[in-house]
Amino acid sequence: MGCQKELFKLYCLFLKADGQWSAKEEALLSELGRNLSSASWSDLSEHEMQKLTAEFRQRDLVNFNAVAALIDVSGLTTLDSKDKALCILNLVKLGWADGSYSENERAFVSIIAHKLEVEPEIVSEYEDTLQTIAQLSEHKAWLEQQYLPVKEAKERMDQLEADLKLLLEQSLKTAEIYGLSAEKKAQQGD
Repeated sequence: MGCQKELFKLYCLFLKADGQWSAKEEALLSELGRNLSSASWSDLSEHEMQKLTAEFRQRDLVNFNAVAALIDVSGLTTLDSKDKALCILNLVKLGWADGSYSENERAFVSIIAHKLEVEPEIVSEYEDTLQTIAQLSEHKAWLEQQYLPVKEAKERMDQLEADLKLLLEQSLKTAEIYGLSAEKKAQQGD
């Protein structure tokens, strides 16, 4: 595939979309980077991730037009439909990592989705799902502060964990279905 470095750069740029660079966002960025670099065909090393993270952390706000132009030359448009959808999912995850999803982050995702030809319905589904996950995570944090009987607290926490896991699994499944659907459409168009 060979686009992992470009995806990581895009994720780094995204963290500057709202003018903030939070520790929670950086932690998720590191996790995404490790996932990208773990593939045997990856063009992204741990050293490069650290270097890019430090470089992008120092940058000013993102120029959305420049990002759109970067997509054209980065090779990201050659990703298959599933990987494009996963890219959008990861951007929305990064947007919600700090607990809020700003208008600038939403605009950035919209531009990238348009450039990658990911349907707006997929973007909306991811934004809605990740908002729900953020709300469930807030509720979980609140619940952890309450003095409940041990059994009741465990049951509630287990249910919240199951709900969060299910929502994430459904988001990944959406990317898979989107990829298969796009492939089928392409085959019918041939």
